[in-house]
Amino acid sequence: MRCMICGTEMTLVSVVADETMMVRGFEHHTYMCASCADVEKRFVFKKHDGKREHDEASVATPPSAALPSIQNQPAAAASLLQRVISRIQSH
Repeated sequence: MRCMICGTEMTLVSVVADETMMVRGFEHHTYMCASCADVEKRFVFKKHDGKREHDEASVATPPSAALPSIQNQPAAAASLLQRVISRIQSH
């Protein structure tokens, strides 16, 4: 990405996953110009393919990585699914 002020190539300095969206893959990217120190922020969608590729090593870890996944708890997922189905059938 080029700087809007001076035209120099900008450096990706931060990537933070957006956990507010219903779909995985949205991220907040912060770029900084080495020449004029201008900062640009972009909201982007990255297709998830199981691996992450970024320009910088200082990429933030998504907050969801520290949370337990429902995929690791099949009994809890089955129980939740049964409750949801029974609730739908009762209406």
